Amino acid sequence: LRDTAGHLLREEISTWSVVAGSLVNLTMNVNPAGTGITSPAIGDHTYSEGEVVAATATASTDYRFVSWTGDLSGVSDPTSPSISVTMDADRTLTANFELIPTFTLTMDVYPDSAGTTSPAIGGHTYNEGEVVDVTATASTGYIFVNWTGDTANLVS
Repeated sequence: LRDTAGHLLREEISTWSVVAGSLVNLTMNVNPAGTGITSPAIGDHTYSEGEVVAATATASTDYRFVSWTGDLSGVSDPTSPSISVTMDADRTLTANFELIPTFTLTMDVYPDSAGTTSPAIGGHTYNEGEVVDVTATASTGYIFVNWTGDTANLVS
């Protein structure tokens, strides 16, 4: 420190210390490859130790999310597509997906020309668990009697 004439009044010494927090790595994966996306994106990401990271999994068309696997310490529900992880160490998270099973519903009328159906006569593919409304409309001179075939899950 100097006065206006430039004389040294007092010498000041400043010391600065910079302490960097530890960095940890999060590796994101999808299994099988190409069946979905994650946020953060697939690959490696660096975070400060202790940082809480929200991770989400989104299935591609015709697939559904099953679970997270990997370093799941502190994750309460690995079957939820949205989780949070505390980055207290390097972690690897994998979002697991599966193909949604499909089933064919075949509609028919007996005798032919006795009526129509909705969905139309023929085969129709649906995802597992999908609810399908079916109707039968009798042609003039006919009445609807009943459904036949695989009707175990039929709800009137």
